[in-house]
Amino acid sequence: MAFKSSPIPPNNRWIKSARDLPRWRSDRLFHVTSPDGRQFEDVLRKRQVGEALMLLPIYCTSPLRLSHEVGQLKHEYCINIETLKFQADTGTVIESFGVYVLTARVEHCD
Repeated sequence: MAFKSSPIPPNNRWIKSARDLPRWRSDRLFHVTSPDGRQFEDVLRKRQVGEALMLLPIYCTSPLRLSHEVGQLKHEYCINIETLKFQADTGTVIESFGVYVLTARVEHCD
């Protein structure tokens, strides 16, 4: 994956603990429209991460290991989520980091 030279999307959210995620945990029906116009409805069981992505882009370097949850949303539910990868500033502990950005339109069905 190539590094992005563009600015980091504004208002990113770094999920440091479970309390930083939306509190809703029960399944809920969502309407999804992908960037290519394909539409479908599905019940999200990974609702907390999905709801967080609906609010703001989130950092990939989360201590909660959100990559597994995001991967399931991408592959099991076919929700378009882009991973933007950036070089970290020199002198920091990490070499690079990423930001997950929801590129599909996801809405509640109720």
